[in-house]
Amino acid sequence: MKTRLLGVIGLALAVLLAGLCTAYAEELKPIQLVPPQLDKGKLLMQALKDRKTSREFSPDKLSVEVLSNLLWAAWGVNRADSGKHTAPSAQNKQEIDVYVSTAEGVYLYDPMGNVLKPIVSGDMRGYTGLQDFVKDAPMT
Repeated sequence: MKTRLLGVIGLALAVLLAGLCTAYAEELKPIQLVPPQLDKGKLLMQALKDRKTSREFSPDKLSVEVLSNLLWAAWGVNRADSGKHTAPSAQNKQEIDVYVSTAEGVYLYDPMGNVLKPIVSGDMRGYTGLQDFVKDAPMT
């Protein structure tokens, strides 16, 4: 738990420091996501049965469709009328933020706009975890 916390603190510091340098960085553009594909996927129990950890990653980038589905499942808005999310939060405080780190930069997921908002350009993937593979994964 302590090493995970240190990794999160390290990423936060890296994003903060990189954010201070944005005037010198290439400008990133927002990534507009597509609506989630709600009619695809496995049944919950089958997905849980098949769950396993992998340390091998394809070098290919995720498609916008796959990325959109993953982000919606993690923290998307599933009730547009109330703005409530797919994942619960204690007392509906909605204290969750989802960041996506790519070779191009770091983005913040905006679930209401269904868009990835640029935070800082530059490859920060190596700061997103303590294991070596995070720096080479197409996205963390």
